[in-house]
Amino acid sequence: MKRTFRLHGDFPDGQLLLRSIKGQEQISGLFEFTLEILTDTPALDIKSLLGAALAVEVDQQSSARFINGIVTRLSRTGRDSYPPKYYVYEATLNPWLWYATQTSDYRIFQDKSVLDILSEVLGEYGFALDLRLAEHYRKWTYCVQYDETDFDFVSRLMEHEGIYYWFEHDKGRHTLVVADDLSTHRPTPGLSQLPYYSRHHQVNPLQEYVEIWQPRVCITPTAYAATDYDLNKPQARLDVRQLAEGKAGHELNLEHYDPMGGYTEPEHGAHYARVRMQALEMKRQTITATSNARALSAGHTFVLKNHPDKTQNREYLIVRCQYEFVEAPYHSVGNTGQTPANQHAALLTTIEAIPANVQYRQPAQTPEPRTSGPQTARVVGPAGESIWTDKYGRIKVQFHWDRYGSKNERSSCWIRVSSPWAGGGFGGLQIPRVNEEVIVDFVGGQPDRPLVVGRVYNAENMPPVTLPEQATHSGFHTRTKDGSPDAANTVMFEDNQGSEMFKMVAQKDMQTRVKNNANHRVGGMSATNIAGAHTWNYGGLFSKQVAQAATYQHESGHRFAVAADATDTVAQRQKREYTGANTVTVGGAETLTVAGEPALHAFGQGIQSTLNAHRTDNITGAVIRNFDSGEDVTVSGLFSKSVAAGDAIMKADSFKVDAGGLFKLNCAATWEAYALSDILMKSGSLTRESTLMQSVNPSTLHEQNIKVAIGVNGINSRASKSASTSVAVKLAAGGMYDTMQLSKISLVGAQVKLVGNSHSVDLVSIGLVGANMSLGKTDRKYVFRIEI
Repeated sequence: MKRTFRLHGDFPDGQLLLRSIKGQEQISGLFEFTLEILTDTPALDIKSLLGAALAVEVDQQSSARFINGIVTRLSRTGRDSYPPKYYVYEATLNPWLWYATQTSDYRIFQDKSVLDILSEVLGEYGFALDLRLAEHYRKWTYCVQYDETDFDFVSRLMEHEGIYYWFEHDKGRHTLVVADDLSTHRPTPGLSQLPYYSRHHQVNPLQEYVEIWQPRVCITPTAYAATDYDLNKPQARLDVRQLAEGKAGHELNLEHYDPMGGYTEPEHGAHYARVRMQALEMKRQTITATSNARALSAGHTFVLKNHPDKTQNREYLIVRCQYEFVEAPYHSVGNTGQTPANQHAALLTTIEAIPANVQYRQPAQTPEPRTSGPQTARVVGPAGESIWTDKYGRIKVQFHWDRYGSKNERSSCWIRVSSPWAGGGFGGLQIPRVNEEVIVDFVGGQPDRPLVVGRVYNAENMPPVTLPEQATHSGFHTRTKDGSPDAANTVMFEDNQGSEMFKMVAQKDMQTRVKNNANHRVGGMSATNIAGAHTWNYGGLFSKQVAQAATYQHESGHRFAVAADATDTVAQRQKREYTGANTVTVGGAETLTVAGEPALHAFGQGIQSTLNAHRTDNITGAVIRNFDSGEDVTVSGLFSKSVAAGDAIMKADSFKVDAGGLFKLNCAATWEAYALSDILMKSGSLTRESTLMQSVNPSTLHEQNIKVAIGVNGINSRASKSASTSVAVKLAAGGMYDTMQLSKISLVGAQVKLVGNSHSVDLVSIGLVGANMSLGKTDRKYVFRIEI
């Protein structure tokens, strides 16, 4: 008789017989069939069949149907008790995608769409893949396969995007069909329509029909809502909401909400909300049916007819099939050796279906991987870069589990770094450097959302102090970019009892800014050493108080400039010592007031004062000047000294006045000149005027004797003996007023004395030329002039 089922594979035709096949297939699921195989070969090499392709040919009225798969399990279960006593084996048939359940991995995908990732992951298996997609899919900035099988990974991504799949079978292979729209589903091959007949209806056993039809409706959620967060748009509202399309049959708001929707753009969120709602709503109306049709398969459609409920006669999409096929017996009955002709294969197919106008979406049932806690990673960047970051201070890392990473700037996405404070333009910032080991946690435990929360030392990156000896040290020790270990900025705390210390080191420049008050209090000594220039700028009052002595030492000069008034107050003595020259320039007036003891100025090598304008010294007490050596005063203009009261006394071993022009002494009273020896006056001519009479009483006779001694010097030993010297002496008498009666003026006598040097002089003669007297009047005064 003609058999319903035949096996095809890498073995001789007819060597293996199929007794039965049981199993199931579904949309977005792996099919699995259990085959009971018979063979009369006692030494079947089962290892050679493991992993081999095997096809079951199902005979149909129109064309054959094939169920193709890979043998994933094979076992010998016994031997048939009926002649010819076949050896019985049990084989499990799965799709090639089943291989993806046998491997797990950790991988990072960046800037790729889900389709790119599917092609990359599934393309490694080398089997047939048919993409029947109507949608366009965004690129994922960062996507991680984290401790997942390849199957779970691709299933999770397809469920997230609303993509689903099924398998189509041929004799030599089975093809994975990936779809996202109901228009991609095709009618069941050779069976576009399927009639309904109840169990009580007499039908031809060879006719294919539906015997049991069980519609089912249920309450499903009425809305789906989601949101997410985008650090590039922190204030943006990414909320999306999708309502169910069908009638709920109730007034309740049954909403699913996902706060981590997995998107950063509203249009992407709207897409995800739509496919999630379709997956939830898909379960509202389903059908379970039983049929003997051998062509029914998941992913295909059929049209039901002849159902008494006319609303049921419509097109449906098969989402799941469960098969129980049993071949007619291979053994003979009795001793005839023939199989009864009325024995046929038993065919039972149970399906689950939905109306064909309802979009199928696979529910998001594949669990998302979750990290079990923080983990560490190494900071990476481009070759030659010790710091690699972006405008947010994010970094790239190489996870220890990432065996595909290139250990550079492409090893991960940009990962944000936790800071002790992160405000708008303020907070803390410490960017991890390349090759540092950081602690990475994950927002919500999702591997796609890493966050650096700390750093740790390791054998390559040791602490900046020696431990445990310096365990009391704490603080911050940076490193100059691409610099040596000792090139760093440091803030260090020493907490060793008795040696507590706070230390700051700026590798180059240091800037300190206080926008209001600053108070510095040092309980002990304070030392500041500045190798270069030091500038202080004070916008207001500058006050400095030193409880004890203060020392200022300037090795290379000192300049002190005060734009306005400057007042120095010294409670006790002030002493200034200059080892070199000292210049004091005063642009305006200068006042020096000494309220206590006399001011003492000691100049070891002289003093020079230059005044470009006048100078006035007002001294309320006495002035005493002591000169160990001489004093030279040069006056380019008028030289005048006035003594308001008291005497003016000048003492010297010798006193000399040189006048380039007129030398005049005015005395309001008596002018006395005393000399222990002679008074010598040298001049071209000598005129002496004096008041002879001090009283104006006419009845008084006043007599005044005036002696004038004139010395002639300058006749040296070489002078000729015949030389003569004439001396004119003019005596003028003035002061008589008009009312005064002159009685007598007489020239008593003239005495000429020649005083020479120690050499003997031969005097020839001395003559008195004569005496002339004249009377003149000037300014109401009578003046008598007597010439000798």
